[in-house]
Amino acid sequence: MVCSNGGFPQLKSLSFMKLEKFKEWKVEEGALPSLYSLHIDDCSMLSNIPDGLRFVTTLKEMMIQRMPIYFKLRVEEGGEDFYKVQHVPSLIIQDDSGFNRFEESIQTIYDDAKISSNM
Repeated sequence: MVCSNGGFPQLKSLSFMKLEKFKEWKVEEGALPSLYSLHIDDCSMLSNIPDGLRFVTTLKEMMIQRMPIYFKLRVEEGGEDFYKVQHVPSLIIQDDSGFNRFEESIQTIYDDAKISSNM
């Protein structure tokens, strides 16, 4: 799939869900100029985030669910594709159980602190 320069000028929300054969997505600079929200869910053949997504400065919310671990690792902070989405204020990457990995980390820190204070 290709989103061309000037393409989808009024699109505010985009969801890719359960697309088993969705392998490649290209976003040209100037495409999706009004996109606010992006949801990628269970597209197991998609290997990476398109480079052109870094030019979609209107993107404020991005949720990734039920994607292969290699995809998630590429997108999260420190990953190979993070520079493409680092401008997105709300980037949520959920594991297969639906829990946000960041929230799990915070809960672990909280639990560890609670155990330490009881000793």
